[in-house]
Amino acid sequence: MLVVAPLVILTMCGLAVAQTPNPTSSEYARAVYNVIQTQWAPRVAINDLAQGASCTARIVQLPGGEVLNVAFLPDCEFTTAGKQMVNEAIQASSPLPYSGFEAVFQREIRMTFHAPTAEDRQKVEAQRAANQRVADASAASDARWARDAEARARKDRYALACSDHISSVMPKDVLKQTVMIQVAIDPSGRVVDVPYVGIASEEGVVRRATTADRSLIAALKSIPACAPFPAGLDAGAGKVDIGPIVLRAAGA
Repeated sequence: MLVVAPLVILTMCGLAVAQTPNPTSSEYARAVYNVIQTQWAPRVAINDLAQGASCTARIVQLPGGEVLNVAFLPDCEFTTAGKQMVNEAIQASSPLPYSGFEAVFQREIRMTFHAPTAEDRQKVEAQRAANQRVADASAASDARWARDAEARARKDRYALACSDHISSVMPKDVLKQTVMIQVAIDPSGRVVDVPYVGIASEEGVVRRATTADRSLIAALKSIPACAPFPAGLDAGAGKVDIGPIVLRAAGA
């Protein structure tokens, strides 16, 4: 039977754990401590246990780590609610560590739980506040990312639809050769500028046109407008750049 009292006691975060000279037994005690501490810490942080109070629980488990029974020693100083909290933490930890510890498995474990001090509570509250700040910052970041991702998706959908529209309504007789263009669209969907015109060579390489094709630019500005772009798509610029758009000459 692993008993806390006669052994060296390691107390951390309100939970006392036995540590024996045998390293394997120490690892077993630590493993049991870790799983129960995970369940105990959040419960004790929100419960108004009397400062300085302690309670030793007698835990009986089956091989495999399943908790069979939890009982409290007569000197337990916890209230009924406190004992219930301890019991819930232990039951929620079942099955306790077993694999790898078969040689030092103890059917009965006694573990002492301590009520948090004022300093412990302050640390818990500080950690909780820090966790909340991280959660809030993460939520805000996720929201911004979602908004940005949706804005990009809306722009991509609009750009594709507008590109297809321009390609379909552009008069072919204006095109002397296949060109690649970028256009600026105003909120009404009309072409207001053509900042880039590239000409495809016979080898398929696109190079920026050295001189502006005025007839091409005039034709682009006079074609039927694309649909008006969605609000906010221009980020306040008053226009949206669309492209590259490939316009193929008749017969190309």
